[in-house]
Amino acid sequence: MNDIVKNDLDLISKELYLESPGLWIDFSDKVGENVFDEFVLYIASKYDYPSIIEYALKNNLIDLNDKSKNSNFNTISKHLINTAKNNNSKKVLNLLLDNNDSCDDCSDINKLEENLNSETDKYIPSFTCTNCDSNILEKGYKIIENKTLKYSTKDDKIVEIKKDVLDTVICVNCNEKLNVKPKELEVVCTINNCTSCKADLRKVGIIAKNQMTYDENTNTFKTENTGYVCSNCNSYINNNQKEYFLLK
Repeated sequence: MNDIVKNDLDLISKELYLESPGLWIDFSDKVGENVFDEFVLYIASKYDYPSIIEYALKNNLIDLNDKSKNSNFNTISKHLINTAKNNNSKKVLNLLLDNNDSCDDCSDINKLEENLNSETDKYIPSFTCTNCDSNILEKGYKIIENKTLKYSTKDDKIVEIKKDVLDTVICVNCNEKLNVKPKELEVVCTINNCTSCKADLRKVGIIAKNQMTYDENTNTFKTENTGYVCSNCNSYINNNQKEYFLLK
């Protein structure tokens, strides 16, 4: 590992420690064990440190064509490009787009899951159609309403007495019925925001809370499970957010 990579790892560690101590612990543990997985490269993409990604690729520590742990993306490369675009990480974005050997379709900007907004700190949501590969939150989608109608003697016409939205989503680009519910798309649109105080988790940070139990045999406390809370209001983040931020 050269001095540039070591220095960048030190700089990113300091930034991460100030923003989210919980993520800093996970990041430090992985780097200490020379594990440069999707989570580590996600952090490098967010803070725009291409040397870390380049180091992982040159040493065959990761294959960007592997399936992403984030279910919103087919490959790791697409997840990293999305992260770079959302955070305006231009150096990382250029590296990934030029790296055709490790990212087969990165040069086709139109196939990216999300596009960079003029407000670079604004979250642009995405849900990809499994048939035409378009982002239905940009292209549009259709929902089906179930209406109950009856004849009204008072109004002397047919009137609507009940309306329900069915759990059906159809891509407007290709008319494919998708395996997602309208309510789930609403969750995607607020993935970066705390569901309680609505603060942007990328700015206020996330705190890891460990539940520990005492082990009489070893006379020590052991971590049973870890929860993650918004540092602004101390409310727990949901499972979709844990998956999006690659938290354990």
